[in-house]
Amino acid sequence: MAETNPTENTFWGPDEIKKRCSRCGKSKPLADFPLRFHRYYGRKCRSARCTECERAEAKSWKNKNLDRVRECRRRISRKSKFGMTNVQYRKMIESQNGLCAICGNPETTTRGRRLKELSVDHNHETGTVRELLCAACNTGIGLLKDSPELLRKAAVYLEKHAQP
Repeated sequence: MAETNPTENTFWGPDEIKKRCSRCGKSKPLADFPLRFHRYYGRKCRSARCTECERAEAKSWKNKNLDRVRECRRRISRKSKFGMTNVQYRKMIESQNGLCAICGNPETTTRGRRLKELSVDHNHETGTVRELLCAACNTGIGLLKDSPELLRKAAVYLEKHAQP
């Protein structure tokens, strides 16, 4: 007679507890259903949808709401990098009339088919926010290491080689 594991075929065995997904209708192991905090019960409960269906639904929602997702990412990034809220950013845009603090032009750089927002310029040593710049000006001063001396040398160089 072959030896068997006593918990292998019992109801409470790890592979035996199943749940039916409310979206795809498949019966899957309980481990395939993510834990979610349930507000009403005040504790964690298994989701009604399997992980696979939850991921598909999240991806579908993200594709339908790209503008909201992008704005949320920008808002979180500004808050974590610069400690700046969305209201503060909008006030800075209004105070600069939506124009770059250096060249005085609106942002013209695109990412894909969308126009980029003005970049938050900041001091890399202290982290203090200065003003909003277009991508070209922000890249320019960044490549010149935020050094006024290098910027002056670059200006002298350009004036020296200017066409008469």
